Amino acid sequence: LARRAQTASEGQFAKRIALVHDTSTFARKLDDLAVKELKDLGLDPALRGEIPPGTRQSRSIASLLASRITSAKIGAVYWTGGSTEAGQFLTALRNRNSKALFIGTEALASADFINGMSGTIASGVRMTSPASGTVEPAATVIFKKLSLAESTQDKAPAITAYAAMQVVIQAARIAASNSPRKIAATLHSGRMFLTVTGSVSFDEKGDRKEKLYRILRWRKADDGKLIYGPGAAEPGSGGK
Repeated sequence: LARRAQTASEGQFAKRIALVHDTSTFARKLDDLAVKELKDLGLDPALRGEIPPGTRQSRSIASLLASRITSAKIGAVYWTGGSTEAGQFLTALRNRNSKALFIGTEALASADFINGMSGTIASGVRMTSPASGTVEPAATVIFKKLSLAESTQDKAPAITAYAAMQVVIQAARIAASNSPRKIAATLHSGRMFLTVTGSVSFDEKGDRKEKLYRILRWRKADDGKLIYGPGAAEPGSGGK
């Protein structure tokens, strides 16, 4: 986020980053992690705020916060909440002519986020998303076996669970044992496991060694519809 904000424009404006969440436990935790990551880069949030979801005040709070962000000349906004409030918040920002780069989590990959929103407002919005293997040829075969629609985003958990079982089975075979300790030792060995979502390996702590997230971007397609996918245009004029 910080590095993208620094390329959005020049000088201190590019380093002015706002962190906003929706008061949920997950969003607060992610917000705190963002603060830590920024500090590691020598940056502090220029502004922090929250928008409680599902209340009568949500829209007015979003409006007031958008005004503060615009006045503070914020270069980038990192939103860690849900999709509905994100849409209200982004609309309020653009209505105040804020050109801040807007980034969120995979929660923004939702029809609730763009509901009633024009392409002018939503175009350029970025979101971090777990790398998914649901478009891999092997995953497509599993989709059919499980009678799931091909490449449907909300079916991804089924494929992820299938891949997890493949990893456990391979580790048990390599360890020649069903002992949880021996299987865990095999998993933590750095060995590569092949799954329907691609190759998987873990370090000694059990964390994935591969890059887990990618940046997706909302954009207006040739037919005028809003779609999202990998890649991001250079930030600058409203994130288009």
